[in-house]
Amino acid sequence: MLVLVPLLVLATLMLALMSGRHANEYRGLLVRATAQSSSVFGMGVQELMDSSGKPLSSNDIQDSVQMRLMELVALGATPLHFASVYNQDGTLLAAYDSSFQSSSVETSVLRQNFIRLMGPDVKTISAYSQKIGKFEPTAAQVTPVALTKRLANKQTTLTGYPLPGGVGVVVLGLSEQYIRERVLASLAPTALLTLLVVLLTAVGAALFANALIGRIQRLSARVTAISMGELDQPIEADAQDELGELAESVERMRFSLETIMARM
Repeated sequence: MLVLVPLLVLATLMLALMSGRHANEYRGLLVRATAQSSSVFGMGVQELMDSSGKPLSSNDIQDSVQMRLMELVALGATPLHFASVYNQDGTLLAAYDSSFQSSSVETSVLRQNFIRLMGPDVKTISAYSQKIGKFEPTAAQVTPVALTKRLANKQTTLTGYPLPGGVGVVVLGLSEQYIRERVLASLAPTALLTLLVVLLTAVGAALFANALIGRIQRLSARVTAISMGELDQPIEADAQDELGELAESVERMRFSLETIMARM
């Protein structure tokens, strides 16, 4: 037990560190994939505005954007809580949450439903959209900085991308629960293997410790017997190690004492 407890603590710490690292790596991959989806989505919106000759602020464009947001969430290519579009000053133009069931509700109603669902958290998303609206990709940073917060009672990672021409921003909410579930699922085989190694190591250490303690106890009993004058039982070294060398030294001492006693 004294061996098992430290090993279990060490294994738990290792798994916790691995879990955190894998979660960050997996989140990073999803953020980059989502940013790419946002970029492609933005190009589609730009084509829509170019073909119709209408700005993003027009009701027709917003209705089309709303339908595309619903399709983006329903597609499930990335684990989204919600998808939204803001203009450059942070005003919500279209939004859809995964908890919404109806696909026939008009844009203004879905927008208001989203605002009610998010409550005060909608201001956080709006502020994030204004910040992302100023983002310009560089060689060092090809995606905007993601923001992980608890929104509408769900742990969510915000990621987004500016629409072409700086007319607005696509803001998407990634499910942290999905990320945790995928990370735990990927770590399950590692956790089982680690536990098995810990148990086997603990059993091996316990067997080794018991064998060592047994040898020490037997040698201690012989030393006690010698101190009581029992010199007729030779001591045999049972292994070529430090304890075996000690047994040989005790045997030489026993033999010397036996010789001395025989001469007296």
